[in-house]
Amino acid sequence: MNLWERDIFPRHDELDQLTAPTRLRIAVEAIDWTLRTSTTPIRYQAAADWIEEVMTEARAAVAEQAGHVDLSEDLAEQFDEVDEDADETGVSQLLMGVANVYEFDSFTSKALEGTLFACYVFSQQREVPEPETIEEEEAVARCREVIAHQQRLIETAAGW
Repeated sequence: MNLWERDIFPRHDELDQLTAPTRLRIAVEAIDWTLRTSTTPIRYQAAADWIEEVMTEARAAVAEQAGHVDLSEDLAEQFDEVDEDADETGVSQLLMGVANVYEFDSFTSKALEGTLFACYVFSQQREVPEPETIEEEEAVARCREVIAHQQRLIETAAGW
């Protein structure tokens, strides 16, 4: 068990109560925040470019209050090639989280959990590649920041 599984995953029922457009908005905000505040930018340019292209489409879907992202087939097909060459720490995890935003006809709570988890693991792996305990993760400011930000996103969406 890691810090995310302890602090965010138990909120599954709250995520399930949200609408698909709200869940998609949370996912897009989480990815954008994760990238914007990352202590180390992604150096693998093909991944950074692909993520930005997908996120442009995802932001447009959020602006339209859609519950899913209609991604071009060409862009979706690029995922495998980009992911195959993603050997930079944490990047493959983040790519999976980004792919979640377009893989579902309606953005489910399970899809949101996958995206939030991917954002956490991306950040955690870049700071503490192989933590052995939750305490090691808790000792890292970045891990705590990601958890706190995701909690705020969920609480704001739930109207707390």
